[in-house]
Amino acid sequence: MLFRTMPRPNLEITWYRQNGVFNFTNSDDELVTGVSAQTWEDYLDHIENLPSKVSGQVISPELITITDIPFEKVARSRQEIGERILQLCEILHDLPNADFMVGTPSFCGDTELPYNTLVKITNGQCETKSRKWLLTLSEEGNFRPALTTQTLQQPYSTQSLICADMVVAPSLLREDTRHVQVSACWATPGFSHPNYQPPPDEKRYTDAMIYAINQLFTAHLVRDLVVVDRTPPTTKIPPLNCVVQRKI
Repeated sequence: MLFRTMPRPNLEITWYRQNGVFNFTNSDDELVTGVSAQTWEDYLDHIENLPSKVSGQVISPELITITDIPFEKVARSRQEIGERILQLCEILHDLPNADFMVGTPSFCGDTELPYNTLVKITNGQCETKSRKWLLTLSEEGNFRPALTTQTLQQPYSTQSLICADMVVAPSLLREDTRHVQVSACWATPGFSHPNYQPPPDEKRYTDAMIYAINQLFTAHLVRDLVVVDRTPPTTKIPPLNCVVQRKI
């Protein structure tokens, strides 16, 4: 597949190619904070070091609560995942002025397989924000896909997406969406063929993200987008955290 490897002329991309905390203010003067980490422990460390008056939206990478749990064991780790969310809720009682968007598996009732979910925690209270619709090959059989796009169609100008859903975002977002927040563990598959040598991870991952960004901004009048990323253990490239703004 050929990707457009440069952002469209009307877009400005700012990259934050390291783990840690970064901030930006969207076009409605709302503060957004990204907390990029490779492990659950590192994520908690960053959260505990945030200023007590942090406000706005604080976004985590995708599935940050299970960085040390293989996908095939997630369904059997329901109690451990729940304990981690409770641990985080206790910490966030001391940070009451912000909404924390946290990537985690979530279980419904007695169902065995979880959803890949983004939950919102505000002042220690947790609620589902969105569920992933487009599962990757490694997620299939270990997670349930969102059966509808209803959870993505919130009556607000800001919408949340989970990783690969950014690729199909043009068909998921509301027409009035102006700000997009993406929780990601960004990876793109390599193609095996005796006559084809896939490009290095850095080029393949970056080109795929820029392609998805271009498609999203072409299909919608989105003003800005933030990606908060962690990279999978199969690659050594740094995370592709970024802020994308439409030039006026």
